Amino acid sequence: MAVIEALKSKGISAIGAAGFCWGAPTSILGAEIDQISPPELLKQFEEVLSTKPEVDGFVKIFPKVSHGWTREVQC
Repeated sequence: MAVIEALKSKGISAIGAAGFCWGAPTSILGAEIDQISPPELLKQFEEVLSTKPEVDGFVKIFPKVSHGWTREVQC
């Protein structure tokens, strides 16, 4: 909490954070507008994952966002 209070004291009202657990199922979260990994490529990943029943996988393409998207969380 000290970090949040320090940021607030400097006038910062929003921060972003992401957490990852490498032991979890494979998750591919893509953007609809993406030249680096376009939706067509992500759909190929999904097809390959579906042929591997021993691997948990999840593919989601978020509409109307570009590569590097994120969501803002207010605190």
